[in-house]
Amino acid sequence: MDTESIWVIAFYVPWCEHTEAFAPKLEAAVKDLQAKGYSVKMGAVDVEANRELGWKYQVDSSPTTKIFFYTDGEWTDTNYVGEND
Repeated sequence: MDTESIWVIAFYVPWCEHTEAFAPKLEAAVKDLQAKGYSVKMGAVDVEANRELGWKYQVDSSPTTKIFFYTDGEWTDTNYVGEND
């Protein structure tokens, strides 16, 4: 991952209708931040297909959005806490 950017990663299961509704809103928010000059990138992890990542990042609901940033030589993550709209 690009260490100069903040990464917004959505962890999801593909059959979740909440994820389907949330994904376009998350994409729009990232594009808005990019348009304002922020170095933000986005990704997604299907935790049904990549269970080890779901376990590693303690994903217990779908969608779960985590924000990753590189500081002091290592990646740190935090959960997005807020509305999914």
